Amino acid sequence: MTSPASEAQRYVTASVPPCACRCHGGGTTTPVAFPAVTGGFWGGRMTQTDQILSALKAGRHITPMDALREFGCFRLGARVYDLKQAGHKIHTARVETDTGARVASYSMEAQA
Repeated sequence: MTSPASEAQRYVTASVPPCACRCHGGGTTTPVAFPAVTGGFWGGRMTQTDQILSALKAGRHITPMDALREFGCFRLGARVYDLKQAGHKIHTARVETDTGARVASYSMEAQA
């Protein structure tokens, strides 16, 4: 278990500008905690693009909902574009979800 002091060091707090609408308290700032970047260029963490590439190399098929849930990535298509521009051979297929929505599913041949 981490101590409260070390837990607090993992986050940086900032105040979000006030919302102009009345539904959010109209004019109050809200403190929000963001993960702190410590050590190295990205704090020793893998970027979203690196995480997605690792999952694809492991033979996984990734949809936008998978990317959002697992990597916090809202723009999977943009990250895949970046990977394709870097020379990675990524396959795109359209799949239908349980609700009938058609989404992209990205994959590549598994690599050791």
